[in-house]
Amino acid sequence: MREAGISRRTLLKATALATAATAFGITGCNKVEPSEEPTVSAAEEVVEPTTNRHSNDGIPEDQYEKIKTTCHGCITNCTCEAYLLNGRLKKIVGVPGCRRNDGRICLKGMSQVQAVYHPNHLKYPIKRVGERGENKWERISWDEALDLAAQKIIDVKNRYGGGGLLASGGGGGSVTMFHLRKTIWEIGFWNLFEPGASQCLAPRTAATTMVFGLRTYLSMADGQGEDLFWPEDENCKCLAIWGTNPASHQTAGSGRLMRELRARGVKTIVIDPRFTPDAARADVWLPIRPGTDVALMLSWVRYIIEHEAYDAEFCMRWTNLPYLIDPDTEYCLTADKVFEDGNPEDYVVWDTLTNEPKPLPYYPFPEDIQPAFFGEYEFAAADGRQYKAMTGFEALKRAADEWTLAKTAETCWLQEESIEKALKIFIENQVSGIVHGVATDQHPQAEKAAQCACIIEGIMGHVEIPGSVLQQFGKKGVNQAGRPGCMEMTEEACINTLGTAKKYRALFAPSCNSHIPSVLDAITTGEPYRPVLWYDGSLNKLSALAEPNKWLEAAKSMEFIFGIAPYMTSFHYELCDLVLPSQEWSEMNDTVEHAFNQHISHRAVVHIGETVHPAVIASKVVEACSKYDDSISVEKVPGLTDEAYANSCAPKDMTWKDFCDLEDREGYYEKCSEEDYRTYRNYERFIDDATEPQGFPTPTRKAELYGTGFLRCRDTGLPFSKVDLGPILGPAEGDWRPLPYYREPEESPLTDKEYPLVMTCGRVPYFHHGTLRNNAYLRELYPAPELWINPETAQTYGIGDKDWVKVSSRRGTVTMRAWVTEGIAPGVLASERFWNPEKMEDPKNPTGGWQEMNYNVLSKETGDYCPEVGSYTLRGYQVKIERADSAPDGCWVEPKDFTPWLPEYSDSTEVVF
Repeated sequence: MREAGISRRTLLKATALATAATAFGITGCNKVEPSEEPTVSAAEEVVEPTTNRHSNDGIPEDQYEKIKTTCHGCITNCTCEAYLLNGRLKKIVGVPGCRRNDGRICLKGMSQVQAVYHPNHLKYPIKRVGERGENKWERISWDEALDLAAQKIIDVKNRYGGGGLLASGGGGGSVTMFHLRKTIWEIGFWNLFEPGASQCLAPRTAATTMVFGLRTYLSMADGQGEDLFWPEDENCKCLAIWGTNPASHQTAGSGRLMRELRARGVKTIVIDPRFTPDAARADVWLPIRPGTDVALMLSWVRYIIEHEAYDAEFCMRWTNLPYLIDPDTEYCLTADKVFEDGNPEDYVVWDTLTNEPKPLPYYPFPEDIQPAFFGEYEFAAADGRQYKAMTGFEALKRAADEWTLAKTAETCWLQEESIEKALKIFIENQVSGIVHGVATDQHPQAEKAAQCACIIEGIMGHVEIPGSVLQQFGKKGVNQAGRPGCMEMTEEACINTLGTAKKYRALFAPSCNSHIPSVLDAITTGEPYRPVLWYDGSLNKLSALAEPNKWLEAAKSMEFIFGIAPYMTSFHYELCDLVLPSQEWSEMNDTVEHAFNQHISHRAVVHIGETVHPAVIASKVVEACSKYDDSISVEKVPGLTDEAYANSCAPKDMTWKDFCDLEDREGYYEKCSEEDYRTYRNYERFIDDATEPQGFPTPTRKAELYGTGFLRCRDTGLPFSKVDLGPILGPAEGDWRPLPYYREPEESPLTDKEYPLVMTCGRVPYFHHGTLRNNAYLRELYPAPELWINPETAQTYGIGDKDWVKVSSRRGTVTMRAWVTEGIAPGVLASERFWNPEKMEDPKNPTGGWQEMNYNVLSKETGDYCPEVGSYTLRGYQVKIERADSAPDGCWVEPKDFTPWLPEYSDSTEVVF
């Protein structure tokens, strides 16, 4: 029986309110075309939180049971309340009090009602009984499912060792990789990957650690940029929103915050090929050619140096830019190489007072030395060796020198005056900062873009000061140095990690990921070894990975594949032998150690069928394996029961019940006082009885804006690798360099005549990664991927607004629907990642739904890789287009098509474990 939860009318009303509460112009709702100057409200007021509390369908408020919880429709983790009626979830509303979302909730959160009661929500373990791809399954018990998985794992481990085992996870929604990575190493796996690692997050986390030594990065998502979330302090005056779209991808969190910051007078610069909602409100919009971000960033470095807009005191006292560079090793020169009895912990500078090299101790800074910032100098060491060495700042200046405004404008398809206008706003409105997003992670220059952003922030002195993006709150002023991405990883796994151990060592940074194309090569060729069992803990790999047709063919040769998921996807349909039903987020007890000094509960509000928390599933797999292998222990697993896992999520010395009771009584649990939490300039602090400031957690204790951290990672894998890889494997292969440089995309519109258009992608507010494409109401709002196309380009190809379009790259062809708009430059196209779950149910021609409209059929996993993290090309490649007659057969686009996915309510059941 179907019941009405949140109605379609209510959802559409809330959609409009959510849009108005952040910015206007969200794709598919209120579309905005750019004028000559971006539209900015003359008096944009700070408003009270906008929630969907009004949307109660006439039911009195006091008839609802309300449970405080946390949304996990994406990785934002917004606080909310679940409204239940007769034990059934009716709606999700935002609740004030958390600085993350302050009472807002977005469409992804509101749609949980439809997700948890979706007719296709998996309720029981299922085992394949037909051939792969036939979609024939039978229900089995949890005991049988876990025993089957364990027997297969241990059999492969006994025959092939850890190299035969492959695990993968995902970056968001109700299932992630975080639970999996705490368990697979205990079993003996060597390889784990996540589609968004080298393509999202890894480049930025690695860069911030290699430059500043810190476990943070330049973002206002994922709990970063914390000081911005105290907008009432009005410390930040300008933000460059670079390759991110807060109004769409984190509407209730950073999208809401951006609106409030603008209302308080914060200037914004948006660097994005698309005229996004944030671009519509920006002071300057720079519609950059996809793949050229490093060129634009280097022009910013050049301009800041040329106009002496850098923070000279910070650069002198707290960076390695004054140090002289050894021309042979590219590392900073230490005093023991130049001076007799020189201290190896001191570095060599050129003293402008005496015109000779001098050793510079860390502390105190000598007043009788004035190190040169720029220049190249010749001198003899005490042992007679002749040096010709430049300063780190001089090396940086030379790296950026060619990037004049004119050359940058030509390369990036921008206007000189717009670039300079943006730079003047950024420089003149202090404190400014860069909010860096995923766009540049999805390109072979990913790490250099992330490094450039760190350098710009560093030379401007935007490091741990009030208003800066880069902060390290919550440690009482004590630095938390970078460390291996996964402490549970074994040394054996570290040394044998595909691609990462020998080449892309900074990919160890977020969670010890294997390099995805190297994994595919190993499955295909057997070199250096062949994984034959695949354990997946997320959702649709065939929509998330580049060139999924290759993955499909390669994985067919694997002996056993099983997955954890709340519903079937293309991956499970095409490849899996066993699927274990995981909970939707409203079924989970979990925790959110939020930023902003808050530890917040994520409480289960319903439970459907025999679904199990993904952390408990991961633990139960370890337990099942331990019955066949005495070397495997369950001591370190997150929790073997729902209760045990929930208790492990509570603050120290509390049970889960105690934590929830305390939260209900006193509000959100704060870890320490705000004074202890919000600490600035931690590098200047004297910790305990220290006689010198702690500095940065790098080997030099300085911010290494000249990239010795990159050289160190190349040579050793540290600080990310579990062990020093240098003595075992030697230096990493590839073109690792200490400073940024620009490289034209391998597929370029400058040379490609057959595929003349540049393709990129971006998020829309309805989905997160591969989730929710089976949600009836959200798909009614956004039924098919929209292809952003400029009117000039559209006219050239005879394409009108809303026409169907075939888009082809050298990898494949998909169909999208044209949105003809001036919000993208001529010669550039953009769309959203997509897949079609309805194709799995197509009675005429069923497929896995990954090939019809999937952006990643076009993207590129071969050829050019980022030397440091191995990123491949998901954005900035070449395509061609032609008009299509219709949508692909069986793909739903009309509202009535989605009727089979309307929610089917059911009573809650008891938890399984």
